[in-house]
Amino acid sequence: MATTLHGLLPGSGEGEATPDSGRVTLKYLVESDSFTDMAPEVAATSGLPTGFSQYSVDYPQLRVKKISPARMTPNSKFWVVTVEYASPDKNTEGTEEDDPLDVRPELSVDYEEIEVPVWHTYDNVRIPEGTAVKNSAGWLFNPPFMQQRCIPVLTIKVNRDASTFGLSSTHASFIDCINADNYLGYPARTLRLANVKPVTEKQNALEYLSTKYVFKYNPYTWDLIPLDFGPFYYEGGKKLEFKTDDAAHEGNGLLNGSGGKSTTAHWLSEKRIYPAVDFDGLALPTNLAVYKYV
Repeated sequence: MATTLHGLLPGSGEGEATPDSGRVTLKYLVESDSFTDMAPEVAATSGLPTGFSQYSVDYPQLRVKKISPARMTPNSKFWVVTVEYASPDKNTEGTEEDDPLDVRPELSVDYEEIEVPVWHTYDNVRIPEGTAVKNSAGWLFNPPFMQQRCIPVLTIKVNRDASTFGLSSTHASFIDCINADNYLGYPARTLRLANVKPVTEKQNALEYLSTKYVFKYNPYTWDLIPLDFGPFYYEGGKKLEFKTDDAAHEGNGLLNGSGGKSTTAHWLSEKRIYPAVDFDGLALPTNLAVYKYV
């Protein structure tokens, strides 16, 4: 005996998936190769949603609550399988406490102060404007002055199924990586996953993992964009030292990107010091409206 899924029936959707929606119903057409197939075999057809699965990653609060197969006509090999998704806080059959995996994910934003070297000034849109910070002799300060800077820290908290969550095999590979593409509205290469922390909890005899994801946002980029400078420069094929006019002191001078002396700041091409990955593999909701802000 075998069954084949032919997809959704046209116009089968009832209800609309939104962060606050309480119920969505979908109807699928399934064909059996035997008149003797029963409802349990049809409900197990490959490709159909399974019990308690999410409607989508963007709407984790909507989960399968009921799967109801019914023949289209008596003795027919074609079945209509009705799948009902419900949000626990809108479901009259239970409350949110019945299944912790149904709890709405949380998002919080905080700020962390970091210290960075000051090599150059910025224009009004916080982009390096090419003016290096130098002393009266025209040399870069070495060591440089340090600047305090605040960066946003995003923490996402979701409940994971303890039987399927694999930190070592899947999520651990994302630690200390940055986003290869736009993620959660943040441009590529600006969001770094700093930590994933699952904690085992138990509710109503169900063991699950309360899991926190910590992202740190750098509005410039997490790539290294070095200022071109050093104690030597090339001129006429010769390697020369930066010195004062009386040759009594040495220092660091600006370079032009090709090893020559420069009077203005020049930045070398970016150095990609963090792996860039597709954060969609974390299976977190990417629709920010889904989250409860805390």
